Amino acid sequence: MTLIDDSGPPIPDDNVLARCLQQIWRDLWGADEAIPAACTGCFDENGDGFEALPAFLTDQYPDAHFGLVSSTGDEVIRIFFGYGDNDCRGAITIDERDYRQGLLNLRDDLLAPTEQWASFLVGGMDRDQRTNHVWLMPDADYVETEIEGANVQSWVGDLLEGNLAHIGP
Repeated sequence: MTLIDDSGPPIPDDNVLARCLQQIWRDLWGADEAIPAACTGCFDENGDGFEALPAFLTDQYPDAHFGLVSSTGDEVIRIFFGYGDNDCRGAITIDERDYRQGLLNLRDDLLAPTEQWASFLVGGMDRDQRTNHVWLMPDADYVETEIEGANVQSWVGDLLEGNLAHIGP
């Protein structure tokens, strides 16, 4: 089994993905119904816990491979996560530097230490590519964006074959 998260990162930094926003998702969308009940770390009484899902999946499915593809300045997700500002009483766009650091923390602290996760993070390039939202669209021009000798298509192919790599900044 291979799972790829395209631009929906469970960032572990509260200043990027606020607990109150996670609680709103739980209440309004019934997000808890989509999360396996066995993921006890995913259900914090303060609303937090989405960041526990990668470790749970890794433990639950030891033969599976997982990938995260995202942009370090993803404008859509920075706006979406911005609704958690000021204890969910205001909406801003999350600062690109904070989002980037949160994404790098997710990769470095939660994904990279495992042997089951790979990542393709686009950053440090022109603004349109760095702030793009989704990457797994076959007809889009940006799927050919090359980083460290790989593009999204080749990275996905490698992931499906079990050749996992962390590409990007």
